[in-house]
Amino acid sequence: MSHEFTLYFDFLTSAFVPHVMLDELGASYELSHVDTTTNAHETSEFRALNPNMLIPTLGLKDGRTFGENGAILLMLGDLHTNSGLVPGVDDPDRPFFLHWLFALATTGHTTIRRVSYPEEYTTDPEAYSATTEAAWTQLTKFFDALEDAISGHPWFMERGFGPLDIYTVMVCIVLTGKLRDDVFETRPKLKRLYWATHERKSIRDLWEFYRFPEI
Repeated sequence: MSHEFTLYFDFLTSAFVPHVMLDELGASYELSHVDTTTNAHETSEFRALNPNMLIPTLGLKDGRTFGENGAILLMLGDLHTNSGLVPGVDDPDRPFFLHWLFALATTGHTTIRRVSYPEEYTTDPEAYSATTEAAWTQLTKFFDALEDAISGHPWFMERGFGPLDIYTVMVCIVLTGKLRDDVFETRPKLKRLYWATHERKSIRDLWEFYRFPEI
């Protein structure tokens, strides 16, 4: 029996996000490792799967493939409507969910990349520090926005655990040690969501699998 999905992934990447979603759904899937350290994602073969040559990429059973975490999470939820993880089209929660899903995927995710990889955003090595500093300022404002938006206890939405919680802990990956304590000191809802999400087995297992820093 063939699998429902193929997840093209690499370690230390945000493929973690749809991978958790697949496990939470109980979906049938297989993994295909794309070694970005050897630029396997830049081959013509992989470009045929994802023109942007980015990880993650999801393959469907019928052979179609696509990327972008927000799109993958939305598609997975829409293909598994009975799970309740993604609000349906007519669900009153849908606009709120879509807003924060794509805010996390765009503002949140791209900003943590500017914090961690300033060399991708400027050709001037002397500007690396300033790029990181500006990105961190933007990121703290985004954490404020998340704090205001979180409406569940402890989850992002009152309906319960879902993709927004998964993506939020991914965006919080830059927070460790005292820096994390400082950010959470004035953002109790974000802190509560973070620790509750990290207590889930799917999160714990895949956090280790992706070789992320120990919590």
